Amino acid sequence: NLYNREPVPSVAQWMDGEIKIMWSIQKNNGIIEGWHGDGNFARTTIMYCFWKTKGLTIKPWREDVILGAVQDGDVLKISISTRRGWKGKIIFDSPRHQTIMKMPLDWPRINQFPEWFTAKSEKHYAVHDLIYNAKKIYTGRQLQEGLTIHLEPRIERYLLVE
Repeated sequence: NLYNREPVPSVAQWMDGEIKIMWSIQKNNGIIEGWHGDGNFARTTIMYCFWKTKGLTIKPWREDVILGAVQDGDVLKISISTRRGWKGKIIFDSPRHQTIMKMPLDWPRINQFPEWFTAKSEKHYAVHDLIYNAKKIYTGRQLQEGLTIHLEPRIERYLLVE
C-alpha cells in the first residue's frame, strides 16, 4: 500500500524477496497454515500480482497466460504471452476510489487493494501494438470493459498505452 505512494527501489527488491519466501511455504493444495491467517496470505498475493500487472487482469483467466506491466511516466508498458494460443481481453482497472467508494481521492485504507494504472472512463488512450506496428484509440471505459487480444503460441506481445 505504501509502495504505491512512495516507490523506493529497495522496497521493491525486498517485496520480491519476501513473496518468494511466502510462496515457498504454501502447500500443493493451496493451504498455508489452515487458519484465518491464510486470508492475509491470499490478500498479500493478490496485492503483489496487481502491482506486477499495474492492476490489469485477463478474461478468461488461464494459467499459462503470462501478463506483466510497468509504468514509465505516463506510458504503461504491457507484455503478454502464452505457450498455447489464447483469445480474450485485457481488463484495465478503474479509479475504484471514485467508481465504487464514491470518494474524492484515493486515500490509504487498511486492506486496500492499491490503484496502479487506472483508465479514466471519459479519457482517450492510444494503444500501440509494437509487434504488429498498429495504433488504436480507446476510451477509458472501453479499456475497463476489456481490450480484445489474440495471442499466437509462444509469441510475446508488447503494448504501450498512452
